[in-house]
Amino acid sequence: MGCTCPTATSSGVLQLTAYDFAHRAVFPVTLNWSNGTVQELQSVDDNTVYPVLGELSGFGSGRYEVTVTDAEGCSVRAETSADCAVHEPISDFNARFYIKSSPNSPIDSCATVNAADFKNITELQFSLRWHYSWMELKEIKNLSSAMGISMANFSVPSTGLINFQWISPSPQGFSYPVDFPLFKVCFKNGSWDTPLLDFAASGGAPKVVHATKGEIGFIGKNGRVYFDYGSNDEVVEKFNLAPPDCAYDGYARVQLESYANQNINPYKNLQFENGYSYYPKVTADTLLFAPPGTFHFRTSGTNNKMSRFFVHIPPYEPSSSECVWPGDADNNGVVNHFDLLNLGLGFGTTGIARTAPDSLWAGADCADWPEQTPVHQLNYKNIDADGNGLVELADTAVIMQHWGRAVHPYNRDIFATPGLPDVTDDQCSLQLSADTLHAGKVVEIPIVFSSSGNPVSDLHGLAFSVSYDPAVVASALRFEPVNSWLGDPGTDLVGIQQDFRGQRRLDVALTRTDGIGVSGTGQIGKLILTFNTPPPDSILHTLVFISHSFALTSGEQRIVWKNSRSELWVRADPSVGTSGGSSPENHIDLSPNPASGFIRLESPVTPIRRVEISTVAGAIVQVIEPDALPHRMEIPLVHLPFSTYLARIFTENGVVLKKFVIAR
Repeated sequence: MGCTCPTATSSGVLQLTAYDFAHRAVFPVTLNWSNGTVQELQSVDDNTVYPVLGELSGFGSGRYEVTVTDAEGCSVRAETSADCAVHEPISDFNARFYIKSSPNSPIDSCATVNAADFKNITELQFSLRWHYSWMELKEIKNLSSAMGISMANFSVPSTGLINFQWISPSPQGFSYPVDFPLFKVCFKNGSWDTPLLDFAASGGAPKVVHATKGEIGFIGKNGRVYFDYGSNDEVVEKFNLAPPDCAYDGYARVQLESYANQNINPYKNLQFENGYSYYPKVTADTLLFAPPGTFHFRTSGTNNKMSRFFVHIPPYEPSSSECVWPGDADNNGVVNHFDLLNLGLGFGTTGIARTAPDSLWAGADCADWPEQTPVHQLNYKNIDADGNGLVELADTAVIMQHWGRAVHPYNRDIFATPGLPDVTDDQCSLQLSADTLHAGKVVEIPIVFSSSGNPVSDLHGLAFSVSYDPAVVASALRFEPVNSWLGDPGTDLVGIQQDFRGQRRLDVALTRTDGIGVSGTGQIGKLILTFNTPPPDSILHTLVFISHSFALTSGEQRIVWKNSRSELWVRADPSVGTSGGSSPENHIDLSPNPASGFIRLESPVTPIRRVEISTVAGAIVQVIEPDALPHRMEIPLVHLPFSTYLARIFTENGVVLKKFVIAR
């Protein structure tokens, strides 16, 4: 399985292939993707050695998994990750170290240990290592007089190691404005052309202590000792280690920067090392989220050029005020529809507002609120998605805006639920209730909660995905909640949804807002869509799956329900022409535009069911669901600032998108 991003800012394409699958699997075969999409394959092209089993598009940065199961129950899992994001470089450089060598005699050679960006350093400790059969230590010389280094700062505990330890005599520490040499170490040739010389942690954990910041971590670029050979150019010209940062979830960051194009971590051939053996390759951007620990790694570019590094990130105390991300209401490092469930638990709660704008995907420090959820102790400051100090309906717009983002896109599933389930209930499921349907016009398919055992009790919210075939469904999919046992939309029930056509999936979440759990079975809403018209005298057959069902009780119990599979049969409607009916876009007018205090919608052909007004960035700012189904309506806008907006107008024949401007 592979996931690719055409450009650094575009969405990814996820493709799953298999070897000789037509003869190795028993059909039908089910694909269960980690995003909630479910597909069923009846066959594949048996003339293709590596057939494509599935392809989804429209992905952002993140980790993705798929489980493939055939009719006999044999299954296999595949996973991949993609980074479609651009990361800002670290502007404030930390202290760094590097080993520099130049050609010498065929017998003896020296390498210089250099330092860069030395600012108020009070303590320094590290080791050097080399393979003793490759070369023999001759002497240490050219000690930095400015730092007051002497031979007393060195020890040689064993062959192939040097320990170095230095403490500043001044409490303000030592600073130097430019790169400078610490000392030079010289060797005798041991019949190896260009032996490696590395930083290490033999004499204790490497340490760089700042006068005011404390221990800030050690990063050093390793080198070689050259005996009568010219120096190869290093792939990485600049490198840095930044201290823990709330915006990066508390972890220190390692960044490698190529001098030519200033790209951050552009090297895809990166391997971690243990001694001088190499682990499998990983993406270089993994280093942006490296936790505390010691790392040896190398990165390669073109023409076999290579840079090798040693990094020690010291342990650190987490901030007393945990970092909060806008829209991540369940504090699991990702934003998706599951975040609405916790928002419902905290609805109406007030607390401390954050200063960081919710429009930016960045972490912000915030003191804890007095309230937290009863079981999993999630602080309500996280549930306040927009950070204004109040858990309210407006928080749903921030979830919608940042939907699909992850703090750690390389090791986070962006479709993750709020946590592990407390109960897996195989007796309950959401199902479609439909007979043969008509194509070419809007159809409504009830979605019902069904239980073959005891009905669920104390239900407070639920989230689920609807998987469909875009080749059969002509329109965007939409879920419309109804006044039911679960709640009354607009009164005590709030919902969000997104249709990801490229991922063959609609995601939906619903939550009560009064804190009261309910019990019951039956319909909770309806799926509204239009099917493509089949050829004359034929019937379309398609599968629809409801999956990724996750429920939350008012007591914060997490429940997973089983998936459901529905077979739908679609035939042409005699009352609809082959053109598929009239287009509502030609019969809906929006005026005035530009608007001031209101807009007027006129739909003479089909009544208006719902209107959503959003910013051009996609944040919903107003929803209107009229009690009657009017052909004409006026919508007040006095509460909205002047800007450009989008109006999504839902009718029986589909959805119409209109752009308008508020100018006062």
